[in-house]
Amino acid sequence: MEIAEIHHVSGGTYGSPRAHAMLRHQGRHVGRKRVERLLRDAGLQGAFLRKKWRIPSTRSNPKATPAPDLVNRQFTAAAPNRL
Repeated sequence: MEIAEIHHVSGGTYGSPRAHAMLRHQGRHVGRKRVERLLRDAGLQGAFLRKKWRIPSTRSNPKATPAPDLVNRQFTAAAPNRL
């Protein structure tokens, strides 16, 4: 099976889009969804990057007072659906 071979050669990193691109490059005309289905049926899945956890750069202080509104913005409307 060529799809499993492509997945194995890639070290298990290729999913359906890249496996499909490799098959197209080799001259095999198959749909990406077919490649996706065959990978799923074979129990193969491409590798994906997970979002790395980081400590937040800012730490909020719950006792801090909010910044003053120097612009004096008024967010009230005279009537509903009116500015």
